[in-house]
Amino acid sequence: MVGVLVGTLFLSVSLSPSLLPRPFAVQGVLFGLSFAAGYGLGVAAPGLWRFLQLPVACGRNAGRLSIIAGILCAAVAVIFLWQASTWQNSLRELMGMEESVGLRPAFVGPIAALLFAALLLLARLFRRTFRFLSRQLARVVPPRISQFVGVLVAVVFFWAWIDGVLFSFLLRTADQSFQQLDALI
Repeated sequence: MVGVLVGTLFLSVSLSPSLLPRPFAVQGVLFGLSFAAGYGLGVAAPGLWRFLQLPVACGRNAGRLSIIAGILCAAVAVIFLWQASTWQNSLRELMGMEESVGLRPAFVGPIAALLFAALLLLARLFRRTFRFLSRQLARVVPPRISQFVGVLVAVVFFWAWIDGVLFSFLLRTADQSFQQLDALI
């Protein structure tokens, strides 16, 4: 739940007005990345908390807190997503551009959710790869060394894949998006 809370905080900050109006697709990607970054930090923080063996909420209180936090996150996300359209149109008006029509939240929300889901699957694949490598190495080396080497090999493997395949795709997509933005401005 901490991941969802921090992710929602990052999402709401990225939905706030910027200096330049953003096209729909760019907004969706930005929001998905923001939520994913916040979620990742929010998931890592309790892991560190538990690793340090600090006290955590448990039982009924933890369940109630999770329900309240979930409702709060959903409300904040919907409110900010709905307001983002108004904020973007006010920026467009200030820059002398025509208003965007249609339901922006209905378009931007699913793009952000799909990007977040893809990044979450990628993170879970990384975790599985790291755990698999660590288990294989634990047969011949001590556990801490196997975990360190497992993380190192997984990072190198994923970096090579991201740098070779994903990074070039993202650069092409960003280039096309910015060409559309340049054409608007």
